[in-house]
Amino acid sequence: LYLIFTIEPLRVMHVNVKTGQCAEVSVVRTPALSALHPREDEFRGHGGPALVPLPSGDLLGMARVQTGNLLYSHFFFTLRVSSKPSSSAPVIMSSVSPLLCFGSSRPGLCEVIQFVGGLHVDKEQLVITYGVNDCEPKVT
Repeated sequence: LYLIFTIEPLRVMHVNVKTGQCAEVSVVRTPALSALHPREDEFRGHGGPALVPLPSGDLLGMARVQTGNLLYSHFFFTLRVSSKPSSSAPVIMSSVSPLLCFGSSRPGLCEVIQFVGGLHVDKEQLVITYGVNDCEPKVT
């Protein structure tokens, strides 16, 4: 079992399911995310739903970043897992989308509080489940 502990730097942990112990297997910075954190210690990103396998072999994920006091935006990313277990960076973030948000009932505005809970590929359509204002579920 592997989990993403942090998005930036991308920190991947291996979890021993028998003992519960975690061991870090990869820590890599993603240059495309540098615009979201002006200082090394100042990335306000959060993980999201479970990763979805893509036909290319990459894994699709979505993360959330705080872009204001209570305003959240999201971005898609893909992870590439190295076929060489001895690699110093066995997992890298291979692509990052521009920031996006889920629109509110008021045209042109984003929901202030939003959190993606699930990703699912249904044939060729991506289904996203998310919550708004910590109280309302949505599907798109």
